[in-house]
Amino acid sequence: MCIRDRYNKLIFKQILGYLDDKNVLAIGPGMGQDPSLNELIGNIINKFDGKIIIDADGLNAVARDKSVLYKKDIILTPHLKEFSRLSGLSISEINDDRIGIAKDFANKFGIILVLKSEETIVTDGNELYINKLGNPGMATAGSGDVLTGIIAGLLPLLGEYDAARLGVYLHSLAGDLASYNLCEESLIASDIIAYLPKAIRLLR
Repeated sequence: MCIRDRYNKLIFKQILGYLDDKNVLAIGPGMGQDPSLNELIGNIINKFDGKIIIDADGLNAVARDKSVLYKKDIILTPHLKEFSRLSGLSISEINDDRIGIAKDFANKFGIILVLKSEETIVTDGNELYINKLGNPGMATAGSGDVLTGIIAGLLPLLGEYDAARLGVYLHSLAGDLASYNLCEESLIASDIIAYLPKAIRLLR
């Protein structure tokens, strides 16, 4: 047994311990690019019985073995480059039929897909939501992690599709409020978080 095998088994055991009383798992951001990550994520998904959202490094791992997606209650939140790796299509091919390809992918794997772009698409393969809010200032480091956190926070309250759709809307609304009151050019991820309460109050 190599050091990497021992390390992964230890980490796997620790993660399962943390998840013992949890009903939502957000996995991927900050996990890195180690080749063994796909096995670790696959094992976690197989053992966890709650709702799962996969982003960032988790998406890169899943792209190497999409069989882990054949499990209920999974949300994927790729941007176009990540979705290109997941789907095996070029970005230009995706943009030629973004809605159709997104719906087909979600339907094939039985997941909720949040395809992030200037008009983010949320689909379960049948229903479709296209987000019209947001601004270029939101294309900043950490913004996608904030979206993952918002959706994860909504998952205990809503079904996967509704949580993803509302999460995308609130994320963009908070970003627009921050851009209006601060400055689009200087927007950072923590500004989106700071304006979430205002976005929620405005939505209510």
